[in-house]
Amino acid sequence: MDKESELVGSLKKYLSKYKKKTVKLRELEAMVDGSMGVDEFLEGIHRLLEEGLLEPILSHGKNPFDLPYAFRVVKHGLTKDYYEQIRQKQVHVHPMIQLSGYFAMSEEVWKQDQEYIHRLHEYLKHKGIPESEAFSPERSYELVQDEKWIDEGGGRAFLERIRVYELLQVVPAAEPLKLAVNPGRIAASSHHLHLIVENKSAYAALSGCLADSPFTTLIYGSGKGFLASILQLEQQLNLPNHDHKLYYFGDLDREGLSIWYTLYQRRQTVPAVAFYQALLHQDYTYGKQYQKQNKLAEDAFMNYFSEKEQVKIRCMLEEGGYYPQEALQGEELRHLWRQTWDDL
Repeated sequence: MDKESELVGSLKKYLSKYKKKTVKLRELEAMVDGSMGVDEFLEGIHRLLEEGLLEPILSHGKNPFDLPYAFRVVKHGLTKDYYEQIRQKQVHVHPMIQLSGYFAMSEEVWKQDQEYIHRLHEYLKHKGIPESEAFSPERSYELVQDEKWIDEGGGRAFLERIRVYELLQVVPAAEPLKLAVNPGRIAASSHHLHLIVENKSAYAALSGCLADSPFTTLIYGSGKGFLASILQLEQQLNLPNHDHKLYYFGDLDREGLSIWYTLYQRRQTVPAVAFYQALLHQDYTYGKQYQKQNKLAEDAFMNYFSEKEQVKIRCMLEEGGYYPQEALQGEELRHLWRQTWDDL
């Protein structure tokens, strides 16, 4: 590459990041090193003018070489080639990969991501969307042969940038399980009951009466947040050789059933039936029509309920209805936990 072309490339790169609408000639001159002659610099500026990337501001006057002292920066022209690269790439990558976010990013980010765009394209082309969840180190190694890439190497930001992070069913590296412990049950028995509740309101309502229940722990699920850390339950309680039985109570909607079913596949967790039955005695509300159906989850969940209850739940879900945990007041939750736990 000759010095003039190199200068033009450098000026384009500089101007593409330039925040102002006008640029002074002296700012462009400052980019020239001592090895470049005046003629090469003049030719470089004229090329930018010819390509329509700079427009002269004649009111500022001209220098002895007939160059304006100031120019308007034509941003559209500077980004035209870059935008065309993105559009062309979009045509050839897997349709699940969305590149439109790069229109608002620098060309440097675009260039840095090319290798990973190619890797994700090849992965989706040959393996498709994963059918099951995987912890982030496992999925990270599967994608780029680097188990730390998603959590520590910028992988999550990249996957979110091209809108495939959710599709890849990545379970974040396990955080400590959030739970309240009933100390009276730790030493009293080698058989332990654990109740997982999805939302803070139910957790707050029940935590105050944990000592009055036969349960060893009350666990705060926080949506899907606990699905990785639940595998650490015995280790965190330092009760590895004891018997543990888990119950789950979440929102009665399709998302809640999917969370329970994922948990059920990892730990044979039973729905806290008494709580759900109490919800069914109330009127449900609407607003979850957008949630996707997981038929396996729904069918497995229904096995714990009577035929009449199953019909009501299925009709409610078909109509886009749902029961939030908050539909049960704190006192009712506490009463159910104290009095009907053996029927859960």
